[in-house]
Amino acid sequence: MSNKLKEIDKFVMVHIQLIDYPNLIRIQKEINGLNILFNIYDEFKRNKLLWSNILWTELNNNDSIISVLK
Repeated sequence: MSNKLKEIDKFVMVHIQLIDYPNLIRIQKEINGLNILFNIYDEFKRNKLLWSNILWTELNNNDSIISVLK
């Protein structure tokens, strides 16, 4: 009997439900994607708060243009 079948028999013998690993992998990928989206959103919120405190009359356009061109 193969090792895989022996392991399955052990699970069946003690009434442990076999896990559908492809679904777990899919769920893990979805959670990782959601974590990435949340991190982007969280960074956006922090930047929005920072940018909302800038007085646009005090912004030096020349410095902005130079930093964009670098």
